[in-house]
Amino acid sequence: MTTEEARRAYAVRLKHLWLGHKMKLMTKQEAREIGATQIVVRERDLRPESLAYLRSGATVNPAMPIELAVYPDSPLHIVNGRHRIFLARERGETSVIGRITGYGPRGGKRWSYAGKILI
Repeated sequence: MTTEEARRAYAVRLKHLWLGHKMKLMTKQEAREIGATQIVVRERDLRPESLAYLRSGATVNPAMPIELAVYPDSPLHIVNGRHRIFLARERGETSVIGRITGYGPRGGKRWSYAGKILI
């Protein structure tokens, strides 16, 4: 195999891996339907002082919504708002205001949703 053939074969393999022949990108509608319902937030993983502050009745800044992200190679995950999601679940709420952003295989933003997110 010549150097040029090896380079082409590598490029084809890289493209195949990068695009992921079986990879399915989550749509905005799917992310809205799932929300944060499948994300596990355990109390032991949270800072106790932050949780105590929120439990004491502190108001949450509405300018800082809960943020979730969808990457093609990983499930939906929390970017910002673990404590608020945990506390909302503890209080029995079914949804929170937040933002979900979907990213493509090359890291570019594909879509964004802002509104109620199921928890």
